[in-house]
Amino acid sequence: MHAATIRFLANANVRERQVAALVTARPDLFLNYANRFEESLVVSLNAIQFLLTFGHARFDSELKIERKMEIDSRYGKRALLIEKASKNIAGLLSGADDDLYLNLRIKL
Repeated sequence: MHAATIRFLANANVRERQVAALVTARPDLFLNYANRFEESLVVSLNAIQFLLTFGHARFDSELKIERKMEIDSRYGKRALLIEKASKNIAGLLSGADDDLYLNLRIKL
C-alpha cells in the first residue's frame, strides 16, 4: 500500500492495465517492491483473516469476495483513496501469478 502507487492508481485518468505495462510506464513505483512485499506479508495475512472472519470473503481453492465493504469518510482519507484505486489494483492482480512475481521481482 505504497502511498505514491495508491495516489497514481486512484487518479481518474489512469486506465486499467496489466502489471507489466505499469512497471514499464512507472518503474519508480516498483523500485523496491519486493522488499515492501516481504515486509507487508504479516499485515496482508491479517487483513485476509479479517475479511474471512467477518464474512467479506471466503476461501475455497482461492480467495473470493462475498460481500463488499462499504468505505466512507469514517474510515479516513487514505481508505477512501485506496477504495478509489481498488479497480486498478484488482486489474493489476488479475494477471497470472507467475507474471506478477516475475514483473514485480518477487522471489518465493
